[in-house]
Amino acid sequence: ALLLAACAGLGAAATVIGRGGIGAFAGAPAVRGPGFGRRGGSTSSATAMQAVQKCEGEAFVDDAIAATSNSGVLVLSFSTTWCGPCKLMDPKVTELSETFADGVTFIKIMGDSDPDGMKLMKRERVRSVPQYHVYKGGEKVDQITGAKYDELKAALEGYTK
Repeated sequence: ALLLAACAGLGAAATVIGRGGIGAFAGAPAVRGPGFGRRGGSTSSATAMQAVQKCEGEAFVDDAIAATSNSGVLVLSFSTTWCGPCKLMDPKVTELSETFADGVTFIKIMGDSDPDGMKLMKRERVRSVPQYHVYKGGEKVDQITGAKYDELKAALEGYTK
């Protein structure tokens, strides 16, 4: 099956992507975020400067969502390797992960190259990228589509108070 995904923002055209990956993700290494370990267990403290974690599969994401029921906020950052606005947002999202290192975990899901990436995009009904899903208390509380740094930052400021 195919998923129609459009790069949101900056007037990008829609593109059809299939199950096969377009390229390998060369993003930041996975690190521990607040209250969520790399393999699903809890951590004792947040890292001083958090990087955006790479998706390790559907179970990894499900464990991260479940971890927010106790404390913290989770941002799922949906992207693809070919999306221009996604590439523009990458350093800004990394900056946000450092700014909110004490209360927010960020996981980047590359729909065309991560394990279960396409499956997660379908499950979460992601049709255009970049798209950011914000979880708190085990539930999705916000969804931001497009290269909207200010909107994402404002949302995180509200959810971390």
